[in-house]
Amino acid sequence: MIDQFHKYCWHDADIEKIEISSNQISIMINHDDYGNSIKILCNDVVGLTELCMWEDTIISDATLEYVKGELPTFLQKIKDAHPLNSEFYDNQPIRNNLLCLSITLVNDIVFNIYCYSVEIYE
Repeated sequence: MIDQFHKYCWHDADIEKIEISSNQISIMINHDDYGNSIKILCNDVVGLTELCMWEDTIISDATLEYVKGELPTFLQKIKDAHPLNSEFYDNQPIRNNLLCLSITLVNDIVFNIYCYSVEIYE
């Protein structure tokens, strides 16, 4: 999915709607001057940070990458809640191949969605 994500130009796209449920986030984006919309669907969501869209919904940039290195603090706390020798270890919410969808708005607000699957529907 990461390769497919990078084929889109996110600059100046407009976020129309964000729907958040318990483990899924759906983002509707007006992608071009012709009113064509794209739906980004994030599945198996672990967390969301810095979602603050008071004044602007125009995207400056968007990236999709695997989380590498140290986890953000709130994700590390979730992971630390179950020790490695715990019977819950296999069901931990933080596993390998965690993705981070990072969206930067033109007003320099950046929000991140941490999940395991991202799909794009045109």
